[in-house]
Amino acid sequence: MTEDDIGLKVLREAPAEAEAAQIIEYVQLPRLLAQTYSDPPSIIAVHGLGAHPDDSWCRNVGTRESPRWINWLEEESMLPAVAPNARIMRYGYQSQWFGKEAMQQSASTVAERLLRALKRKRKVPTVSDRRGEQVYWTAMCQQLSVSQALLEAEQYPSEWPGVFPSTTGLVFFGTPFRGAGGMDQMEMLEAARREYDNDQVQPTALEVLQPGNAYLQEVVDSFLKKMRGQTNKTQIACFYELKASDVGRIVGGQSRTASVNECFTTCEANCMHRGLWSARALAVSTYRTRRATEEDFETVAEVVEGMVNESPKLVWVRSQYHGKHKIDFRLQGMPIVGKFVQRNAEMQELERLLISNISTTIRQKVVVLHGLGGIGKTQLAVEFAREHYPRFSSVTWLDGSSEASLKQSFAGMVRRLPRTEMTADGVELLKHSAIDVDVAVRECLHWLSLPTNRYWLLIFDNVDRDFHNADDPQAYDVKAYLPNADHGSILITSRLARLQRHRSGVKVGTVNTEQARAILENNAGREIKDADIILKQLSGLPLALTQAGSYMQETNMSASAYTEHYDSTWERLMQRQGRFPLEEYGDRDVLTTWTISYEQVEKQSREAAWLLKLWGFLDHGELWYELVAAGSRLSKEIDTPRWLFEVAKDELAYAEAVGLLSRYSLADAREGSNSHSMHSVLHRWCGQLVEGEEQRDLGCIAAGIVALNIPFESEAEFWKKKKRLLGHALGVSGWLIRAYFSKEEETGVGMIKEGTYYNLGYILADEDRQKAEKMYQRALQGYEKARGPEHSSTLDTVNNLGNLYAGLGRLDEAEKILYAGLGRLDEAEKMYQRALQGKEKAWGPEHTSTLDTVNNLGNLYAGLGRLDEAEKMTA
Repeated sequence: MTEDDIGLKVLREAPAEAEAAQIIEYVQLPRLLAQTYSDPPSIIAVHGLGAHPDDSWCRNVGTRESPRWINWLEEESMLPAVAPNARIMRYGYQSQWFGKEAMQQSASTVAERLLRALKRKRKVPTVSDRRGEQVYWTAMCQQLSVSQALLEAEQYPSEWPGVFPSTTGLVFFGTPFRGAGGMDQMEMLEAARREYDNDQVQPTALEVLQPGNAYLQEVVDSFLKKMRGQTNKTQIACFYELKASDVGRIVGGQSRTASVNECFTTCEANCMHRGLWSARALAVSTYRTRRATEEDFETVAEVVEGMVNESPKLVWVRSQYHGKHKIDFRLQGMPIVGKFVQRNAEMQELERLLISNISTTIRQKVVVLHGLGGIGKTQLAVEFAREHYPRFSSVTWLDGSSEASLKQSFAGMVRRLPRTEMTADGVELLKHSAIDVDVAVRECLHWLSLPTNRYWLLIFDNVDRDFHNADDPQAYDVKAYLPNADHGSILITSRLARLQRHRSGVKVGTVNTEQARAILENNAGREIKDADIILKQLSGLPLALTQAGSYMQETNMSASAYTEHYDSTWERLMQRQGRFPLEEYGDRDVLTTWTISYEQVEKQSREAAWLLKLWGFLDHGELWYELVAAGSRLSKEIDTPRWLFEVAKDELAYAEAVGLLSRYSLADAREGSNSHSMHSVLHRWCGQLVEGEEQRDLGCIAAGIVALNIPFESEAEFWKKKKRLLGHALGVSGWLIRAYFSKEEETGVGMIKEGTYYNLGYILADEDRQKAEKMYQRALQGYEKARGPEHSSTLDTVNNLGNLYAGLGRLDEAEKILYAGLGRLDEAEKMYQRALQGKEKAWGPEHTSTLDTVNNLGNLYAGLGRLDEAEKMTA
């Protein structure tokens, strides 16, 4: 035996098509079982004492002179044909107990090395990766080492995850021999000592197999006890050979054979004698078979095939709870979720936190599923409960939207508790038609705290009210309703990110494009042409996608028509959508789902509520302190409200306000920065929170703080700062053009100063020239009126407008024709001429500002082909 022979070797990987080929339709079992059936099993072969890891499974089908060895583990017509979807492996170890290569390890060492090899090589089965390999391993093996390995795996499940519960079949072959009437172990040991030096013989390996050996008896007894204790027992088959073996030659001594009725191992004998019902004994002439048609192979194949086929169901059944506290699962109280789109990342994290090691972890598990309203927390919790309820003794859904509704949920729960496990007060309670909800809560918490009732799951849904808010009579401390016992599992859905502070948290974010498409089209009941434009607008928000799909189904509206309404009449569209209730979202819609969070914020902080409304006029992508802090400098231009002074006065005050928004999941902290972002649909909703004068005032404040944040070109990271402001400039300029200009013209009174318009035009000039033009034009009108046509500010604006028109003229020929028709190039020339005259008069012909305008005018003439005039400008 060489080093290459030692360890776990994959003889054949499961075929790529195994998953599709293995799926079994079994309508009586849950969906997860169908998934389980699709996962390929593993078969692991472990050789016996003194044998070779490969030769043990081989037989020569050739001649002595021209041998041809067949390994029935990997011969395509043999084991691979019996288990076509299985992964087949064999484990090799130093098993020689005499000679120069005698092993220096005990059975327990072999067992540990086997477990470590399994851990390294195999794909460890976890509930959080159902597509990974489920290891249903049928071990055709050396009995003692495998028995020891399984005992170790059962005792230390965290060290060897999944090995014991996923072992569904064991096949023991009849070596080494018990040897009661033939050549027993001690005779073999003496024979070896006659042939080899004492230091070349390891008697421990053989002595442990002597009948009556204390270690052997302990391992066998412990193994059988564990096997008998299984609710769903591992299948065991013991094969013994009918053909006598010349065991004397194994150690080089005289020929001695073992009689056929002495071929049981000690483990096998105990299995038979002690009535381990899952074990059965079968006779074969030899297990080194040559052909698939041999009777011996067919006997073994029948057993192995049966084990492989039963493995998925056995593993599934083992994962379920079978204790005395079992309460049948019901959908009572749960929202109806009929078209759930899988969210694998979040589901896998829930499974890791709540399912992994559920039978071995003693401490209570509390997981908070948190995120923005409408993000799909409740739907994910419902799907988790429906998929994994068999693993728990009970699954109870509690409405946590208010303390009153929570108590009513407990009142419903108490009616389902086993009467034999209730207190006298609880039994008396159920005799009355009207249930005292406080007594019901106490009774439920008592039942959940029973020492033997450890595997329940409580789901508190919509715990969205902060009990720190003393002004909210419906708020409560959820900790008061958690069982005191340190066991069980609790899942809380909430918009309150702070709930996860001392618990495990899973943040639920937006869905990806394919998931979003599935949600939209599932609810629309059809494939939607050009759906991408809607997906972009709704940015992966499940509630908005569900509502849009339902509305499109009811109205048969196209994607383009929906988008047009979304852009132009957002609030009216949302109101119309709200006419179609969404049961999976508790009949809430886009317009109402965030109201409760906003009201909670408003009660706790007036400043934070106003900041949220101001954000509706800015860009949703990023908000930071310095941007808002500029509000304290607006007093020179507009009447700055007190709340803005409070938020802008220092970074701590701002952090407190935006932190409150974050706690209610109305804002998200951007990783690696000191800024926050907001979902685009929520941002549209924020823009609808104010109207009339409040809308005008907030819009003007937003324009002012953006304009005041414009960096100087001499500042460090000028371009980075300018780019950071661009989204905000686009947002406020769009509002000014859409909603403000007309009112300003109607009243003749403007709240926004010309400098604000100038700065907005400056930052938009390279990105959106049409909006920049409108900003510059407003700035020019203001400067001319306030400071006159010859003022430097007026002339700078004229110059910048000239640059803008010139830029619009330097397009390809088609665009040149278009803009020439609009007179843009002529306008640019007029602007430059006016600026030049004004600057020469104000500062003289040699001033740098005058020369810049001369240069601009020369470039314009050159671009128009008027080279003589261009030459005059540059002379």
